[in-house]
Amino acid sequence: MTIVIFFNGRVVIVDEDLSKWTLDETYKFAADVLFEMDAKEVLVASAGVFTQFWFDSSSKLHRIGGPAVVQADGGKFWYTHGKSTEPE
Repeated sequence: MTIVIFFNGRVVIVDEDLSKWTLDETYKFAADVLFEMDAKEVLVASAGVFTQFWFDSSSKLHRIGGPAVVQADGGKFWYTHGKSTEPE
């Protein structure tokens, strides 16, 4: 579990342990933070929403065996090398 505390005092709890992930210091949205590890990113918003993304080596949305985008509300989107695909 990871607890993210924003400057405005909002607290977001993420079910995933992001302690070994890298915080992207170049991400410029004040209400969001972006964590990265290998080909995966987790975007945490101060509104309490977080989204997970998987990418290929060309930085295109891509994942084999699961959705390349997983939203906190349960939304899932499949991509293969940047192209939208149907679930496997």
